[in-house]
Amino acid sequence: MVSTIVSAVLGVILLVGGFVMLAGSGHDLLAMHAAMLLAGGGALIVTAIALLFDRFSPTSRKLEP
Repeated sequence: MVSTIVSAVLGVILLVGGFVMLAGSGHDLLAMHAAMLLAGGGALIVTAIALLFDRFSPTSRKLEP
């Protein structure tokens, strides 16, 4: 559960940082770096959601008939 919270918090920090950097840079070469931050933040948020779903409905357990 801790890894879910850490992934979500880091994802939100990267996402907000990417938005701030993108707003400040405009159409510049630095915008590519901001896009990478946005993508990394989004990926971490999706990872946190996947960890949360796996916590409540684990796919590693075998289903018995």
